[in-house]
Amino acid sequence: MDKSADSSTIEFIFDEFGSIHRSKQTIDFFFNLTGEQLHGQNILDYLDNSIERYKLQNIIRKLIINPLSKFTSGLLFSYNKLQLPASCECSVESISGENYFLLKILPSKEVNRQETGKSSSIENSTFSQNNIYPNQDNKIKTAELLDIKDKLRNEVNLRKEAEDELRLKDETSNLAGEVTGEGIWDLDILSGDINYNKKFCEIFDVDSEACRDCYITHYESTIVEADKHKFKEAMEKHIAGETPNFNVEHRIKTCKNAYKWVLSKGKVVLKDDEGNPIRFMGRVEDISLRKLAEEEIKKSHRIANELVENKSRFVSMISHEFRTPLSTILSSSDLLRSFSNELTPEEKEKQFNRIEKSIDTLTELLNDILTLNKTDSEKQNVKIESIEFISLCKHLIEEIRSSFKKAPIILFSSNVNRHTIQSDEKLLHQIIINLLTNAMKYNREQNEIKMTVEIGTHVLVSIEDHGIGIKPEDQANLFTPFFRGTNTNGISGTGLGLAIVKSSVESLNGEYWLESEPGIGSTFYVKFPIKPAS
Repeated sequence: MDKSADSSTIEFIFDEFGSIHRSKQTIDFFFNLTGEQLHGQNILDYLDNSIERYKLQNIIRKLIINPLSKFTSGLLFSYNKLQLPASCECSVESISGENYFLLKILPSKEVNRQETGKSSSIENSTFSQNNIYPNQDNKIKTAELLDIKDKLRNEVNLRKEAEDELRLKDETSNLAGEVTGEGIWDLDILSGDINYNKKFCEIFDVDSEACRDCYITHYESTIVEADKHKFKEAMEKHIAGETPNFNVEHRIKTCKNAYKWVLSKGKVVLKDDEGNPIRFMGRVEDISLRKLAEEEIKKSHRIANELVENKSRFVSMISHEFRTPLSTILSSSDLLRSFSNELTPEEKEKQFNRIEKSIDTLTELLNDILTLNKTDSEKQNVKIESIEFISLCKHLIEEIRSSFKKAPIILFSSNVNRHTIQSDEKLLHQIIINLLTNAMKYNREQNEIKMTVEIGTHVLVSIEDHGIGIKPEDQANLFTPFFRGTNTNGISGTGLGLAIVKSSVESLNGEYWLESEPGIGSTFYVKFPIKPAS
């Protein structure tokens, strides 16, 4: 830098609290105070607003961490105290060996030197013991320099104490994070820089060095896309002053591609003179285990509610299904007891048949309940044996046709004539009998029922009817115990047949599904793995 340029430079030495200790003699041409009057005052008082003060304080904090750094930026100074233009280039650096800071201010070229009347004739000066106060007597200067030296020594000690206190605070913050499991963060809104403690880095699966280079935009990029809107909304509401604190639960994707639930909390701790936030501090807590526990509780509540609903349906079904046959038995027995001598043999036979049919209905209902309960409790006890599957299917078709007086035609087809598999015959019997029974009950008269078997690496069985069909809103609950479609009025049933099919297929590690259209009919499918017979 040339002489004229250097002569326009203003220089200060100050501590981390902003207290001025030395100043270059050219300052009396730019300040309303002399260098002697500035000594002991605070440089922060001459900055224009709280944002500028915060910018300088932030630079000081960074220099304490890394004394070898040097920062160059623009600072706005107050016009009523400092005769400087609005745009000033400033550099701040640590002074080696003294643990103090040097601030150099180079006014822009638009400074009107004629206003000062002296700046062109000022000689270049430096920080030496002989030019801090050039008009003072040497003895006075020596005494004052000794006093400054003592003050510097005391302030160095104070600085070391402050550094120790800062280090203790960092250690306390890290320790608090380790004990509470919380990550601490400190956001500089102006620069976007965020400082973290060790626990914060652990939550996001990054090392502490990588945390230093993180910005708020990087933090937001870790948030799962579906949760970004509520994170931004919570932060914007707090910054706008609508909420006293920032508080939101959201998911993140860590550097190791792991997903976690976290609780982010924070608060604006520093604002400028106009109320705009410039510093934001908070914490983040890994709540993944808590969320998992909440999901388990919700699942338990859901299961409990389902049990209550099943119990209600069971009681309702029992009261309805048992009442009809019991009423029939009671009325027929009373009739036989009271009018036995007056009834013809044919009339007596008719009443006995009614009683027997009602007893069969009750027996069937009880068997279904016992079968479902046994299947659910013994899912793992599958008895594997060799079964010739095609012959079994044909036998079950004949069995179901004989139980219906007006049985529709059942068409059977298969891609093989014979095939022996390894499976559980009892479970297969329950699956096919219940599907065929439903097809017979809900099929329209004169319509055929089709049963198809395809055997390859799996067994696929489909049973198609042309009956009343199933409404779309009923299909999701169709395999639930005691559930019956809303269009089954007038058709007897317990709502247990398909629940038995579901439980039996799952015991064989198989799958089940259906296709249905109201008024057209339904097709039920079951698919389960097999092993060839040895």
